[in-house]
Amino acid sequence: MKKISAITGRVYDPHDIVNILNLDQVKFYIEDMGIPLQDIKFSTSKKMEKTVIVFLFLKKDTAVAFDRWVRRRDENKNDRNGHFDQA
Repeated sequence: MKKISAITGRVYDPHDIVNILNLDQVKFYIEDMGIPLQDIKFSTSKKMEKTVIVFLFLKKDTAVAFDRWVRRRDENKNDRNGHFDQA
């Protein structure tokens, strides 16, 4: 069953959606990769025991972006590790 976002007005199938909580990743997807946000929802995180904001993107739009995100994250981690090792 398709949903209509009250926030973006976009129509989407929840089965085609990926949920992102990491704000740095959301910013990367929207600003750096130009991926359109489908919706925003609130959810209760059992792990964090609080309400969180969840950003919804289409899976097909995020496939390549996710690979770049992981590469970028790993490169940043290596850069930081190298910096700390030199100190």
